[in-house]
Amino acid sequence: MEDFDSVIPKEFQRLTKPLLPEEIKKKDRSALVDSIDKAREAIKEKNLEYPILVIPQGADSAGTSFYVADEDSQLDDLFEKARKDALLGKVHLVSRKDLKLDPGKHPFFN
Repeated sequence: MEDFDSVIPKEFQRLTKPLLPEEIKKKDRSALVDSIDKAREAIKEKNLEYPILVIPQGADSAGTSFYVADEDSQLDDLFEKARKDALLGKVHLVSRKDLKLDPGKHPFFN
């Protein structure tokens, strides 16, 4: 049997190997938090860029809306709305730098 690395072209080999923990942390553009303070801490620590999707936990199964914050000043209000909509009280923040949605509330599409 051939060695795994020998049958995959060199330019694709990195894609087939597991990421190192520091690579995973660098690629992670999201956080699951339960308070605005933890949200701000996660944004700073993970260097999340706006716009940020503010998604109530369980929104996908409950048909709840999600929110888009374009700047820091919108985060408090939208986070609190999302936290109230969340089934378990947590909010998923997702950095989507190239997103072209208007800030505010959006319906969740399954």
